[in-house]
Amino acid sequence: MTANYVKMIPLITFDTSLLTDDYQILNPGGLPNACYMIKFYNESTQPVYISMDGSTDHEYLSYGYSFPVYAQSNAQKRDAGFWAAGTTFWIKGTESAGVFTISGYYQPQI
Repeated sequence: MTANYVKMIPLITFDTSLLTDDYQILNPGGLPNACYMIKFYNESTQPVYISMDGSTDHEYLSYGYSFPVYAQSNAQKRDAGFWAAGTTFWIKGTESAGVFTISGYYQPQI
């Protein structure tokens, strides 16, 4: 049964001074829980590209911006939409000062 409250996953952070033109995995262990919402934060000094498979550009995020992604808004009526536990994200861009962060929100099972 799903709890009637929300929890947050631990922040996932990537040092953008390690960025290259090739995709690197952001979260090797994947998301720890099935999240109904995740948020990308680009707190670096350069734009970045985000991928779900490590080869395709799926999202672009300019520096200094954040971007929430609600899985539930894409669910069919009466169905729940979540980013699956274990989902991995990849990042590429130009080496820069700062960090790239992912936060996430989920409803725990009780």
